[in-house]
Amino acid sequence: MSSCNTIRAQFSDYLDGNLTGVAMQSVAGHLAGCGDCAEEFGQWRSMQQSLANLGPVRPPAELALRIRVALSQELSKTPRNAFAGWKVRWQNTVAPFLLQASAGLASSLVLVGTMAFLIGAFAAPEPASARDEPLGMATSPRFLYSTVEANAGTVSGKGAPVTVTWRLFRGPADVKFANDKPVAEKIEGKMPGIATYAGKAETTATFSEPGDYILWVTLNDMSGDGGRGFQCCWTTAQLRVSVR
Repeated sequence: MSSCNTIRAQFSDYLDGNLTGVAMQSVAGHLAGCGDCAEEFGQWRSMQQSLANLGPVRPPAELALRIRVALSQELSKTPRNAFAGWKVRWQNTVAPFLLQASAGLASSLVLVGTMAFLIGAFAAPEPASARDEPLGMATSPRFLYSTVEANAGTVSGKGAPVTVTWRLFRGPADVKFANDKPVAEKIEGKMPGIATYAGKAETTATFSEPGDYILWVTLNDMSGDGGRGFQCCWTTAQLRVSVR
């Protein structure tokens, strides 16, 4: 019974293909000789098949964007970021006007004082010369954050435009990829829609045993895994494979 409990505790990982080859052979050998465990495992497999037949639920088209926006907004709600935001607004709106206003006021005071002195001294007034600072001296707005990178197609000049990663999601045995991170080759020509990059990546998968498998592929953009703290951008897909 102790052996049966140990084997039953591994049913979930066995169905998902998360056990080592030795462990999977041990479970398979036990199921071949234990009727009670084989019957219970059959119920597990039937439940898994029923869930698989339901098919994936298609999320709303804008769900990923809404999640990334919500996460970015939550991450930005810190005292430091709030102060930085007010500083940016000040530099981009009020500060340039104050600079020009203060320069104009100073110039006006100097001009009025000079004219009063000259009139009082019965001297011919000299041509007035405004001492306003030229507009070119004003500092242009500087944004603390920008989505535009210095080198289009890369992040700070580093990383490929698209990275592809393959792995086994579910299956009865191990799967070996010739290259689980194949390099995406750019496809020249007109880009579809609003896309700025089109490419393809190829690899070969070897299945150690027959059965139904689900492969998982993740595509990251130039920001890499996790979006480098900006939650952008990636997509995933699942590929069903039946090996006979």
